[in-house]
Amino acid sequence: MKLKQISEVGWQLYDGGRPTATNQTLEQDDFQQLVYLQLADQAKMRFYESRKMGDGEKTDFIAPLLTSKKYPIEDADYQGRRSAVYNEEVIRLPRNSDVTNVYLVADNCTETVNGSLTQVQPGEENFYVNDPDMKSYLFFVQKGKRIDTYNVPPCVKQIEVERAFMEDELDVPLDVAYNMLVQILGVTLKVRGFVPVEDNSSDGNRNQLRYQLEQQEKKSL
Repeated sequence: MKLKQISEVGWQLYDGGRPTATNQTLEQDDFQQLVYLQLADQAKMRFYESRKMGDGEKTDFIAPLLTSKKYPIEDADYQGRRSAVYNEEVIRLPRNSDVTNVYLVADNCTETVNGSLTQVQPGEENFYVNDPDMKSYLFFVQKGKRIDTYNVPPCVKQIEVERAFMEDELDVPLDVAYNMLVQILGVTLKVRGFVPVEDNSSDGNRNQLRYQLEQQEKKSL
């Protein structure tokens, strides 16, 4: 279901139960920010869980959240670096694992151009930049809101970045949406019926949450 729908369901439950919440005063925009933050936190938790279970640093759990956007890249500097800048809010993961792919968007290239770039970690680019034998190695590094590409041919004017962008229309799995709102309503806001003493399947408030989420998901189908 859409991230915006999750915010709306959570807000209705919080606003409807405001007398039983803490003395914090929240507006709907504030609640939406809590949803955004909780989604990012859920993604990091699943990342660490997969590593703890010995699955490595898998990011398959964010696959349903992935979309791609194109960005122009600057002309190359003396090191062969060409940068792209983005302004969107994104979900961040450790070791920049949130960027799953960066593709080259070629324009009238007469030479054979590799379709994607390899990611290296910040600081590692110095090893490749200073090695004359690596001048044909196409790679990128993410720093802040900038993606630096290296050794990309001049005929390539754009890159296409695949990652999870934090947008209202982001499609979030139903189980993740439920966990997000239970965490916000129970742990952050301490709304009665959501405090995580135990996950009681017969709890009326949680049942209402499940029902509303399921109804919103049906509307988006």
